[in-house]
Amino acid sequence: MALRLPPFEPLPPPPADLPLLEVPIAALHPTQLCVGLAEVRSRQADFQAESGRDRRDYLGRKPVPLVRGGDGTL
Repeated sequence: MALRLPPFEPLPPPPADLPLLEVPIAALHPTQLCVGLAEVRSRQADFQAESGRDRRDYLGRKPVPLVRGGDGTL
């Protein structure tokens, strides 16, 4: 039996007037089991090479889904 997945649908862009939500990294509890270390190091280098303004502009255009649990944690 073949696995049937629905077609990929990217997240829609956030509304232009929605302010960037900033949360401390320590407040996040990732649900993804594994992220390649090479990917993490590459992203760190990219972010360190950018100015704070460039980083905020990028993050404002790239929505990241967050889920708030029943106890309020992200």
